[in-house]
Amino acid sequence: MTDGERASLGDPFFELVLARGRFPGTAAELLAVLNESNGAPEGLPEQMVFVVAEAGQIPFNEANSRLPRSVRYVVTRGRSANGPTVLVSTRPPATDPTAFLQVAGWDSRNKVFHFYERAGDAWLWEGSSWHAFDDAARGKGPFDSHVNGTLVMKELRLPWLHWNSTAQEIPLESFPPDHPVRTDPLFAARESADILERRVVRPAVQRWTRARLDRLLGAPGGVAAPRELLRHLLAATSVNIVSSEERSRGSKPEFGLPATFFFDVESIVNQLALDISGLGQAFQVRRPDYESAVAALGLVLKHSDAGFQQAGDAFFAWPVSERAFEDCVVVGELTRRGILSPGFALGLLMVDAWNPIDSAARESLLQYVPAGTTPAGQIEAETRRNINNAAAGLPPEAPERIAADYLTLDEGAMRTRAAAELDAFVAKVRARLATSQGVLDFMRVADWRRRAFRKRRIAEFGLTLPFSNIDENAPPLAVTRDAEVVER
Repeated sequence: MTDGERASLGDPFFELVLARGRFPGTAAELLAVLNESNGAPEGLPEQMVFVVAEAGQIPFNEANSRLPRSVRYVVTRGRSANGPTVLVSTRPPATDPTAFLQVAGWDSRNKVFHFYERAGDAWLWEGSSWHAFDDAARGKGPFDSHVNGTLVMKELRLPWLHWNSTAQEIPLESFPPDHPVRTDPLFAARESADILERRVVRPAVQRWTRARLDRLLGAPGGVAAPRELLRHLLAATSVNIVSSEERSRGSKPEFGLPATFFFDVESIVNQLALDISGLGQAFQVRRPDYESAVAALGLVLKHSDAGFQQAGDAFFAWPVSERAFEDCVVVGELTRRGILSPGFALGLLMVDAWNPIDSAARESLLQYVPAGTTPAGQIEAETRRNINNAAAGLPPEAPERIAADYLTLDEGAMRTRAAAELDAFVAKVRARLATSQGVLDFMRVADWRRRAFRKRRIAEFGLTLPFSNIDENAPPLAVTRDAEVVER
């Protein structure tokens, strides 16, 4: 790197390690270097360790001895005033020079994350948060999963499927007798994933989103690519994974499914504050109906290379992708800043609201968002005008007509209509879940979303979600406003 490029790096990992000519070859050496500056004002003395492993709840035995346990550590370093500002990702043991070693550091001066990786004896700077949106870097290196330039924790909600947490500890019994976690001090120091979610990942996503929007919305001449900004509203730039809080092999005669499986609760309720009275009660399924659907779809956890196969669902029932928290935070920030009115955002989200991710109907509206540089205050007005012009003469079921009909209402009337439609939908969902056929149909939708997830680059491990007896390339499914399941 040139001196100018090096001078642009202002995160603690660069300043405390690389800028001082230290190039640690293992996670243990890296943490030791950081420890040397613990007493200095710029030091990062506070450490937390988190563990994730897709096979962490599969007890070890001779039959599955070839199964990779896919254990990863996330080690955070920080100081109370600022919270964690350096995150280290690696695998055990921490002393292994062949283990991958990646670092993300928050640069408070430039308000970006910098991403680094050790390669042999060298350390590579792989870019900053802004490179996630650079055509030359997008989808490459760290940006194949950090698609929005921020931290990623796929299982970001209770019960944190695959993470060591208060909902499920990753026990030593899941590992062979000679596995390094059995003696690794980092594994022994593991904490619950809810701390990583609450104290690290969610604040980091919000902090970077605010910094990103400050720059985009304050650019002279306007927003350079408003269509890419509203992609967070109308499409799914990424996903998170959620599941029931009930274990798949539990004993409760009835248990709840994640509400975000059915509609975008995070954006519509949490960000836009729409009151849905029907959400006061969980989406319950009877265990016999659930187990019957699992058997009918032949759900199985498998690792083909290891010759491993285990019949049934994941450790927690009904794991499925949901709207990415990253997308929802952008929606909330755009409305709080007045770039989009809450009514406008709600009106567009209500187009095909029963399919919270991978909705072709809602994503088709992106073509009406200005593609070129547009003053921030005109993005909504131009998009409204384009949708209204396109809707003229189209049938009532066209996405443009649905959006235009919503956007003709004032915000109060729009909220009333949206709440009524979602309340009616929730009631129909509950009625369908009370039948074995309804549970099977919704599980087919869950399976379709798992198949769609596996086509994303964020899908790194075969054991992340269960497979079914449905062909991976079978047609996609959709849910109607009447809670019926149809081919899309």
